[in-house]
Amino acid sequence: MLRDRLLVFLGLFILIVGVLYPQEKNMIFGIPWTWMPLWFGWATIICLKLMNPINIKVSFLYLMLSLTVLFIVFLSSISVDDYDIDLAHLIDVFSVLILTTVTSFILLSGVEYSKLLRLTDHFFLILCFFLLISRIVDNDFSREGSFLGLGPLTFIKYVSIGLLSRVIHIQKINLTSLVLYGFAFVMADSKGPTLFLIVTYLLFLIVNGKFFSLKKLSVGILMLGFIVTNDRVISFLDEIPYAIENFSSITVTNTEVDNNSSGIGNEVSGTIIRIYAISQSLEILSENLLFGIGPGQWPVVTGMTSIEYPHNSILEIWSEFGLLVLIIFLYPGWLAIKKIYQRNVYAYFALFGFMTTLTSGSIRDLRFFILFVLLTFFFSYIGKRSVHYPNNVEKEVQAHA
Repeated sequence: MLRDRLLVFLGLFILIVGVLYPQEKNMIFGIPWTWMPLWFGWATIICLKLMNPINIKVSFLYLMLSLTVLFIVFLSSISVDDYDIDLAHLIDVFSVLILTTVTSFILLSGVEYSKLLRLTDHFFLILCFFLLISRIVDNDFSREGSFLGLGPLTFIKYVSIGLLSRVIHIQKINLTSLVLYGFAFVMADSKGPTLFLIVTYLLFLIVNGKFFSLKKLSVGILMLGFIVTNDRVISFLDEIPYAIENFSSITVTNTEVDNNSSGIGNEVSGTIIRIYAISQSLEILSENLLFGIGPGQWPVVTGMTSIEYPHNSILEIWSEFGLLVLIIFLYPGWLAIKKIYQRNVYAYFALFGFMTTLTSGSIRDLRFFILFVLLTFFFSYIGKRSVHYPNNVEKEVQAHA
């Protein structure tokens, strides 16, 4: 059990840390401290002999897709006018998407099917507990307070993995989980991930024929009630008609974005910022539909250096990398999400991960979605074939995949 906890906790920690490119904020003695969990992760993989034919095959296919994308990028830079590459940005993105995601995947794939989700829930409950303690110590219960080094939206996006593990797999909400998860959601007060969590859970109930189960539905109603009474969701819904009516005329400045992020002023809301980012992305696509403008060029072309990316994975990939790369990204994701109808639990996590990329985060944050795509394929493959695998996990997975 200690081995499984090590693998799950380390794998999820590496996933959350993410940043590998040297930055001033992550340097210790000239070395990014974010490299250390990755080194420890690979030391663990080697010492515990976690590599097996299946996770090697899944990782190899993912690596081939990533190299295909890089080939397309460099070919476009040679053959297409006005297609530039921010090399530092490209290295930053792909170092995370490849190294971080594959390391987390191999670590997590070394744990039995049922234990993985149960320990995932434990990890995020501990994270919520530390959040509670830090807020009590700081005596700060506002949204502007600390989220253990993360932003409120990013924090709750990851914590939602734990809550999904509990309501979909464990299917039991006790007082401890209710208090800790509830506290995290109230502090984060983030509408996007919460809405997507509701959608994912309700789809789970419908697909599994449990929608009319009073016990299961009550959890959904409790979650939905939080959404309906959430002031930020209400303000978001109030802004939608204005955003639609004035879509083409909305403008946002870097100063307004900075004020919004720092809480200095209320000149513009996060919703309006995202609407403006979408309009700017569509303007780019109107002139660069097939090939895009190049990795890292979105803030250069739009002038929106304060937000740096459109907060929508489809628009960011399409506008910077081109249509072909977007298809390469979407097709495996669609194949994974479809496995919801084969009762593959991890497909729900892939769906949730994909939805969160539509309203927040950059391409680098796709590691969250890609990890669960890889796990979906991994456990689906295990469930269909009788293969040698440590801990006899294939017997257990055949009943779930």
